[in-house]
Amino acid sequence: AITPAQAAATRAALRIVRRDQWRREKLLALVLRFRALALRHGFRLADSHTPIQPLFCDGDAQALALADALRAEGILVAAIRPPTVPEHGTRLRITFSALHASSDVDALVEALCRARDAGRDAGQRP
Repeated sequence: AITPAQAAATRAALRIVRRDQWRREKLLALVLRFRALALRHGFRLADSHTPIQPLFCDGDAQALALADALRAEGILVAAIRPPTVPEHGTRLRITFSALHASSDVDALVEALCRARDAGRDAGQRP
């Protein structure tokens, strides 16, 4: 059985979920914005319309380089590699929340483009 404090916290959370539809709407708008921008710039995305957006990479080296470049710009995105994902399924795991703004999405895509282009200039595959 849960404690009275856990029950009260759960009830409060459920009230917020029911009341704050705007959070889900904002989150969906951020995801759609990211997908449109990322696809326009040639990034390969999984078919996901959830707040978790997998961006496929051409191997571990590219995923790590992109994640490092984003971290250097203050953007935390994890590189996910086998065995966590299948072989040849290396990706960045981009996660959005309702606390993000459209400008955060724009900054992320711009940083991804810079990192990708820097990798191309360094002789890595796009």
